[in-house]
Amino acid sequence: VVLERPIQIVNILNGAVPMMAIRRLLIVADEGASLKLLLCDHTQNRNVAFVDNQIIEVYAATNSTIDIYDLEESTPLTKRTSMLFARQCSGSNLLVNNVTLANGITRNDVFVDLTGEHSETHLYGMAIGQDNSHIDNYTSVSHNMPRCHTREQFKYLLDDHSQGAFEGKILVLEGADKTEAYQSNNNIIASPNAKMHTKPQ
Repeated sequence: VVLERPIQIVNILNGAVPMMAIRRLLIVADEGASLKLLLCDHTQNRNVAFVDNQIIEVYAATNSTIDIYDLEESTPLTKRTSMLFARQCSGSNLLVNNVTLANGITRNDVFVDLTGEHSETHLYGMAIGQDNSHIDNYTSVSHNMPRCHTREQFKYLLDDHSQGAFEGKILVLEGADKTEAYQSNNNIIASPNAKMHTKPQ
């Protein structure tokens, strides 16, 4: 199955009292399948505290393609955590793009296991920090098989008293010959009070 149009899931948090939303997404792409998924998180009431948690599980079968775009536009009182676990088979292609436009406290974790040869992983992120917001992105990619490719690029723009963090780990196991992996984190600090923490591994 090749989906011609992307699937869009819109989550809107709005209410007069504090609220917590929890969801689990399971994405299975069978052999040769292709899909694009757009996740949009929005918070509408700036005066109420919200907690937003999600777990995404991804299985990419042989020669499948999965693109995931995860966009957050929330409020300073919103706390959001997102964990993505992916397993890729031979020849599969996974793209994950995390975009944080407005937030309170955000933590995005991405764990990828490359279990088949000639698979590709592309992890991208963009974050805009303002006021006292905190944006944390953590990635872990395990190259278990030969001839796989990983590319990571995360960019932050931090202003006011905002803080950002990026920690990326690429693990190449014994026998994963001809691995090709790249990792980059570019940041603009627009205020003397903003801070960025970077830890490549």
